[in-house]
Amino acid sequence: MSESDYALRERDGAIARIRNAALLDAAFILVYHNTVMSTYPHIDQALLADIFDESEAAAALSTATKLLNSTYDLGKAYLAGRFTHEDCVKRLEAGFPGFGRESYEKALSYGCFQAR
Repeated sequence: MSESDYALRERDGAIARIRNAALLDAAFILVYHNTVMSTYPHIDQALLADIFDESEAAAALSTATKLLNSTYDLGKAYLAGRFTHEDCVKRLEAGFPGFGRESYEKALSYGCFQAR
């Protein structure tokens, strides 16, 4: 399988997960894919408006972006041993309620990656 085939397969997998997820998690999957997998083909944000109410989709995209962008300091604190993994997840849940556990886990992982 070529690299471009792999990238398209990853994008298609993310789209399938978006279609089967609740709104906030769907928005997070899209934002995560377009940010973390930035060298892969992007997923058009209009996909969310095709599945969910347009204004709710826009708000969810904004919230998901804020969640992902908020994780650097938390990742840094976790790597320094100031917080446990569970403490970090609870902080994300408190600051950005409504996402599923996997979204918080991936957000924290991204924060740790950015903080290295």
